[in-house]
Amino acid sequence: EPSTTDLSFRAYGSDSRYPAVAVEGMPHAYMRGQHACGSLTSTSLGHHTHHQLSCGRAPALTKPASSKTCGVTSLTNNRASSCAASRRALLVSIAIGGSTAVQQLHARAHAADKQLVKEAYDSFAPTYDQLDGGGVASALGFDGLREQLLSQAQGSVLEIAVGTGLNLQHYSWGEQRVQQLIGLDLSAGMLSQARARVAATPALAQQQITLMQADAGALPLESDSLDTVVDTFSLCVMTDPAAVLREMARVVRPEGRVLLLEHSRSDNLLLAAYQDATASTVAASSKGCVWNQDVPVLLAAAGLRPVRIERHVGGTVLLVEAVRM
Repeated sequence: EPSTTDLSFRAYGSDSRYPAVAVEGMPHAYMRGQHACGSLTSTSLGHHTHHQLSCGRAPALTKPASSKTCGVTSLTNNRASSCAASRRALLVSIAIGGSTAVQQLHARAHAADKQLVKEAYDSFAPTYDQLDGGGVASALGFDGLREQLLSQAQGSVLEIAVGTGLNLQHYSWGEQRVQQLIGLDLSAGMLSQARARVAATPALAQQQITLMQADAGALPLESDSLDTVVDTFSLCVMTDPAAVLREMARVVRPEGRVLLLEHSRSDNLLLAAYQDATASTVAASSKGCVWNQDVPVLLAAAGLRPVRIERHVGGTVLLVEAVRM
């Protein structure tokens, strides 16, 4: 007789490199129905297994009677959570689901993850400058690093994850410097703050600045169309930083520059080990930032070659100027 197993899931978490799902009936797993969900159905008949992935809505919140409480860290208002047990559940679903179902599951998980990030940053927008440009950032020298990096921008510029427009004041505008700028962000709330900043700053209001809502991992721009692509302190919160860097490499001209100021794994082995050990805690307290990602490795995989790398703050912050390979 055929046997059928239904695995209902919802993707969540701030790091899509380790996508998490909650699987109904699995120990330590919770179901949350507020966001994207679906079900993976496996029907066995003899030696053949049929897999089907369909959309559904999980219960608002259920917990198997036999399970223990799972440790969950919240990004904000329980909107972006992570749980080691649900990652184990993902491995179970992969073993059951087969390649086609797994591909669909990952696609759903990735889309859900981006939606969670978007909603989270919409809620962060009104007070975001206190984190990204506040007293701690200034004490660590981040303001000076921004100015140093952005003084290299010229021509037609794209800034990924422009956020509230904190960087706009640091660009050098003019015929021989920045002539036009596209500021892109996934969050409408962040872009609203950026537009208000431009409108309230006469020196910016007269510049050719376009602000648009879009996914940095799938840029709505032509290849080889920009002189400079910029990102500051955003790769660590991207759901797929490798895809974002590939898109940067695609849209920048062969003679153009990619300018980055990013959190990265330190070249000091002891400090790197500390970063690895505290990565989950730091992510939970810093709006999802994965501060131990290896930026040089990501650059190479994206087809970008650094022509200049400076390490700061014990090697955990990198200022990078890169070109296409």
